[in-house]
Amino acid sequence: MFQHLQTLGRIQTAEELLAWTGTRLRAVVPHDAFACGMARIGPNSMKPILVLSSNTPADFASFVENAESLHDLARNLDREGILIAAAESASEVEPPGSWRAYLHRNRLANMACHGIVEYSRNYASWFTLFRVPDELPEHPCRLLQLYTPHVHLALTRILHEPALQQATLRNRAALSTRELEVLAWICRGKTGPEIAAIHGVAINTVKNQIQSILVKLRVNTQAQAAAKAVHEGLVML
Repeated sequence: MFQHLQTLGRIQTAEELLAWTGTRLRAVVPHDAFACGMARIGPNSMKPILVLSSNTPADFASFVENAESLHDLARNLDREGILIAAAESASEVEPPGSWRAYLHRNRLANMACHGIVEYSRNYASWFTLFRVPDELPEHPCRLLQLYTPHVHLALTRILHEPALQQATLRNRAALSTRELEVLAWICRGKTGPEIAAIHGVAINTVKNQIQSILVKLRVNTQAQAAAKAVHEGLVML
């Protein structure tokens, strides 16, 4: 279990998450199809912003993008964020847009789902396994309770990683080699005079380099520059 979570914590792309679910997770919780996603929570709606799935029906993406289907999913989650839909409970008499009706129509039950809302209550994530066997040594929803918070973090990385990489490349290209060296010393807590002594240059030279760094990184203080450098991986500490 710990090794699975470690691997999940290193996932950066949608392809890696799909591969992890189809191999490592399937070995723990057998299933024929899965889906996970993240939605932005509004005053009166939930809007999907990322949906990943494997071996689901062709219309699954359009079904999930329907705001009413997400509301139906959220309404059916219990207090622990769990929804279990066994084959016998997925009925054709359910409303057409409901999850249970969709499961019945596409023979996706048994379904095990766990959903969470992040602390800010701006985003929610859900993780669902379809066609789970009836008899498992450990209840699949209990395992999903452990995995879903980590899946939420992986989805967050997948959403923001391309933008972060592009910003890092832009900022790294904008800074000269000497400016990157000065920035690294700032991140290590060195003062202007100390950096000047290390590089054997005048203090005014370092001041000009620091000012150039602040302008290029679009920040106002050295502390902000250091924080941005660490966040974007501009320097190695």
